[in-house]
Amino acid sequence: MSATLDIKPLVSSHYATEQPYMEVQLHECIIYCIELTPDMFQSVEELNGKIQLIEILESIKELMSQLVIVKPGTAIGCYLYHSGRDTDGTGIYELLPLRNINIGSMKKLNDLLYDFENGSDPATYFKYNSKNTVTLETLFMYIQEKCGVTNPNKNKYEAKSVFLFTSRDSPSEINDTETVQRLKRIVDDMTENFINFVPFFITAKSIPFKTEFYNDVLRFNSRAWSNKSKFWKVNFEPITASSIKMRVRHRKELKRILFTCPLILNEKKKFVVGIRGYNILSHEKPGARYKLAYEKEDVRYEAFSRRKYLDPITGTVEDKDNLRKIYSIGDLNLDIPDDKILNLGEDVEEYASFLKLICFRPSSLCIKFYNNIDKTMFITSDDRSYEGSFETLSSLFRTMKEKDKCLIAWGNIKSNSNPALYVMSPSYDPGLYGGFFLWKIPFVDEIRKFPPLATYKNIEQSTDYKNFCRITENIISFLTLKKGYDPVDYKNPGLQKHFKVLRDYILQTPAPDTSDITLTEEDDTLRKIINVRENILASASSEDPQLQRLHKYVNVWNVLYSKIADEENLGVGVVRKSSKKTKPTLNL
Repeated sequence: MSATLDIKPLVSSHYATEQPYMEVQLHECIIYCIELTPDMFQSVEELNGKIQLIEILESIKELMSQLVIVKPGTAIGCYLYHSGRDTDGTGIYELLPLRNINIGSMKKLNDLLYDFENGSDPATYFKYNSKNTVTLETLFMYIQEKCGVTNPNKNKYEAKSVFLFTSRDSPSEINDTETVQRLKRIVDDMTENFINFVPFFITAKSIPFKTEFYNDVLRFNSRAWSNKSKFWKVNFEPITASSIKMRVRHRKELKRILFTCPLILNEKKKFVVGIRGYNILSHEKPGARYKLAYEKEDVRYEAFSRRKYLDPITGTVEDKDNLRKIYSIGDLNLDIPDDKILNLGEDVEEYASFLKLICFRPSSLCIKFYNNIDKTMFITSDDRSYEGSFETLSSLFRTMKEKDKCLIAWGNIKSNSNPALYVMSPSYDPGLYGGFFLWKIPFVDEIRKFPPLATYKNIEQSTDYKNFCRITENIISFLTLKKGYDPVDYKNPGLQKHFKVLRDYILQTPAPDTSDITLTEEDDTLRKIINVRENILASASSEDPQLQRLHKYVNVWNVLYSKIADEENLGVGVVRKSSKKTKPTLNL
């Protein structure tokens, strides 16, 4: 087991010539910027007669409903231009002011959509007038001003996304060269201040949307999109009205930092880099925060709780200064002062949390299926705490990939967590998201006891196995599997139900009859499984001989599977791995 690994220098690195890599603690804001055009108020066949503007507003409602669960600190604002309603002469109507997600904005939007659903005319509400135009220069300056305003919590917005919705590809500035150059300079200035445009170019079948003008003004054509660039690639292809909500779900930011701590590579030489951990998969739970309230004379008052310490013999209230912290170990009660407890961590007293390199080992000796008893974390560099962390970890990543090594570390990733051993391995396909995976190595008493594994003798040469594989291939050929399983695309049904009850209560939404709600409406994964089952059942009742083959293949698959399972139960053709014989011991 080697404790050293030669780290390659960064030769011909693109970061040597470009601006240094930057990491920020993200406080995000998302601005909906919607251009009112005649197309926005027309019914669309793809939306079953719904108008495009309502589809966009519904996407805001869905976005806030999800972000209030996973990231309630995100700010959302909505502005519509070419409007004559309460614009102070600017032509830009502030439907939702840029603030952190709150009940007031959600209720205002919900009530507005309810009015539109019950006959209110959106064009009349927004007082749309084709003559009341707003230039893009005015719009961009307005957005820049809104993003620069400090929010009520005195925190600046460090990541700003502008969702630009438009169905018009030829604004009035298209033939004005001087105005186009000014727009480009404004966009460059916005980019330097981390204001990024996310375009939603809504196209129609009859008149395709031409993206040349906006790509030029928003500087998409002038950026080198690659994994060596500081810019993320933006999808600026036109979209249909039916794909608005899907594009919004894919473009929202959900970066959640799990921890930040130093990674000590060489303690004697003070060789330390900063790392940041993210959850790959997260299991959100309903928040436990609540308020106590009581009613007196039909008036609700907020109640406050407090804790008292009572003497177990006399029942008198004890002062906190007279209390002592006792550690119970078996039958002993140890009274250890706090200053003595702090001395237990003298070896790492410089760091509240840390990871210390122990050694490097081959990946084949580190990555075991039984090691993963906790959620895996994704690790990136943190240049804010230690300068040069990105370059160092980039070099470490390449070297570990080339040598097929993993890093073994010891420490505690949070100040209140217990020390443990960790494995840090490079990600399999770096792409644009190159980094490391980190997971905790279990101690002996934490490893789950697996039953003896059964292996089949010469199963690959058996006729049943070959038929089993062939039938499986035929079944899969009948099913359309467009993409793999991505947990991000599936919602937590329990969590969604919890927040739906709160949302319906706050927004005074009529509760539907629970008898009409099926499990497939609450659980996305069940819906996918039900679709596969329905395809198999439909093939059984189909009159087309080609479609009937799917049901027949499934029946044959079940017969072969049952036969193999029965042989396993009877011990036919099965070899079980047995442990070495040892002397019997007496368990006391």
